[in-house]
Amino acid sequence: GDVEGTVLRGLDLRTVQWNDDSVDAKLARLSVRAELRPLLDREIRIVDLAVRDVDIEIHERTSSSDDDQPFSLELPVTLDIHNASVETLQIVRDDSEFLIDRIGISGRLAHSTLELRQLSVRSEIADVDLQAEARLKDDFQARLSGSWQLRLAGQPPLSGNLSVHGDTSGYQLNHDLASPYAVATTGSLRFVNGQPVGELENTWQQLRLSRADGDAANVDDGRLFVSGSIEDFIFDAAALVTVGDIAPVSVTTRGRRTRDIVALETLTLAGDMGQLQASGSVTIAPELEITIDRIAGLLNGHAVDGSALLAYREDQLTLRDATVSIGDNKVEGSGTFGEEMRAEARIRLLDLTQLGIGAGGALQGEVDMQSTPGSFELAGNLRGESISWQSYGAASMSAQFDLTTAGSGSAEIRVDDGRLGGIEVASGTLAIDGDAASHTVQLAISADEASTQLRLEGGLLEESWSGSIESLTIAGERPGEW
Repeated sequence: GDVEGTVLRGLDLRTVQWNDDSVDAKLARLSVRAELRPLLDREIRIVDLAVRDVDIEIHERTSSSDDDQPFSLELPVTLDIHNASVETLQIVRDDSEFLIDRIGISGRLAHSTLELRQLSVRSEIADVDLQAEARLKDDFQARLSGSWQLRLAGQPPLSGNLSVHGDTSGYQLNHDLASPYAVATTGSLRFVNGQPVGELENTWQQLRLSRADGDAANVDDGRLFVSGSIEDFIFDAAALVTVGDIAPVSVTTRGRRTRDIVALETLTLAGDMGQLQASGSVTIAPELEITIDRIAGLLNGHAVDGSALLAYREDQLTLRDATVSIGDNKVEGSGTFGEEMRAEARIRLLDLTQLGIGAGGALQGEVDMQSTPGSFELAGNLRGESISWQSYGAASMSAQFDLTTAGSGSAEIRVDDGRLGGIEVASGTLAIDGDAASHTVQLAISADEASTQLRLEGGLLEESWSGSIESLTIAGERPGEW
């Protein structure tokens, strides 16, 4: 680079570059002014240090035996910096880029004792302010306090306060997340073979998590305990979760993460309707896969049992070997869900009152569905007895359907001894035959005092149905008063 000035009045360096195997660095300007008299006492006292327009590119490098050596620093002189600043710093590593608007530093390093009076970092997405005291050798005793703020696009700002004190045998950590939620974190942190290992307890009174559909979930009275390293840790959590108008549910979970596998020792949901317990595992990479070994518990006073295997890959969710039983009711199924969908289910609901949804009776059958961006198919059959829900019901019902958008299909629904609001129906049949463009619809209803038969022929044209009434018959002893 180019150098101007004097040692007494200050030096001004321009276009400075540094290159080695791991870093390429260059800066447009560096100005430094120092006091000379303290040099007699083996002290370098920098009054002002200003660096402008810095570009740093970090390269991957192979590890060496020196990387495993414990870090230690002890200068033969004292370095005292009254005021130092870096303006416009750009750091590039691989495909990521980070831009810092300004860094301010004031501190003192005497042999191995560091006194960081002030460190401030300002950037578009984050602000950091720190003060610290540390010994940079032996037990690395340190005390640090500071505050930070993080601003991410489309998210409310995050901010908090941090304090750390201790040595290599254990650093005590306290952190308070101030916004957008209040979360208190306490615990300890130590280093084992150069890797951080800690025990952290997180508690909060109220969290509100917004969803893409505009609704929000409240996670209140929460606790999360984590113990271990970044790649291998155990966790224990509990919270009260409320979604919309649904009654609050107490959620507790305990497990362990080892690299890309999360083992759920237990997951418990408890609320007004009952309690469910589940165990299983989650594989994060190379693709997301969830195994539910078992679901058990009580729902509305009835035993619950089940298991399933879920996998997520390339925007496609796969469900295999799923089975859920609640009392005398059981559903089994498999499927894939995404841009293309396929699902098959076997339904055996022998007592709908046990589900707590306000329905009664029994319903059994099989359903098979397939869907692509250009087609849809639905086939199956359902059989019901003593079906009831609110003001609707039937002594028996049956449905047979084989529908497709690619060709001709058919469907038939039959109801006996039915109730539609205040209307009693002895029997009713609805039959559809044909394709979307041309089909026949037949409806027959028989009540105590009248019967109706209707036959329609027509089809769908874009989003409208067009057709004709081929026949309509209404018969009864007393059609009504005129």
